[in-house]
Amino acid sequence: MQAAPNGRQLAFGHLTTAGTRPSLGLFDFDPATGAVSNYVSLGVLLDANSPCFSPDNTKLYVPDFRRQPNGQGRNVITQFDLQAGDGAAIAASGQSIVAGNPATNISATVLSETVYLLQNGPDGRMYGASGYQGPGAPLSDNANVFYVIGRPNARGFACDVRAQRFDFGGRSGTGGLPNFMQHYFNGLEPAPADTACDPAQATVFPNPATAAFQVRQPGTCFLPYALAVYDAVGRKVLGRTVAGNASEAPVEVAGLAAGVYVVELRFAQRTVVKKLVKL
Repeated sequence: MQAAPNGRQLAFGHLTTAGTRPSLGLFDFDPATGAVSNYVSLGVLLDANSPCFSPDNTKLYVPDFRRQPNGQGRNVITQFDLQAGDGAAIAASGQSIVAGNPATNISATVLSETVYLLQNGPDGRMYGASGYQGPGAPLSDNANVFYVIGRPNARGFACDVRAQRFDFGGRSGTGGLPNFMQHYFNGLEPAPADTACDPAQATVFPNPATAAFQVRQPGTCFLPYALAVYDAVGRKVLGRTVAGNASEAPVEVAGLAAGVYVVELRFAQRTVVKKLVKL
């Protein structure tokens, strides 16, 4: 069970009458009297065991391992818009923030486990311990990844969800997060935009290049992108699609003539253009 930061709503996952999959329930709560009222069922979810309200009380996030009906994988995390209207409208507003999201580095189709225990952090972001390994990652990585929701007050894909690796010093973060009183963080301003993953900060190196160059994304950023290289007269001479599981992607240019080239990096959010000198 989780209380909203303003103390006026409660959310919890509970077993259905059949005693199988958990149903997500939402209540109004009067902190003065302790009265609980206006129950709303948000549906039967899979692994709805740690709902979490956004810092501004307008969104509700919940782990949800149901499969997408359109074949895009699993929901992983579902977001509900608590300002959508009545209970039926709130229930209908539920959408996955992972499946079909072109701006995240999380694949909804290669997950081994779901997210555990979503919690707001003191920086205005939301965190969840995870069993996520990432595309092509070794099994040993499954206890060293957090889900990070950079802007939990934002609707849909704009909430900026991504997987980020942490070094736990040989320990595991898969089972959950440390217990703490989340109300200590009430009233915090939303987290600023995560400039650590701004595609504009991507760099091309070495530059000048002789045999190959690489594209390096900033920090722990692993966004997918389409790469194209154009010569001085605008002809496309190289192209490839880079998956969001590596910060550096080597590009062979030994066969290109010496000169100045334009490297285009087309991310989901924006297109970045860099100049490359080939020796």
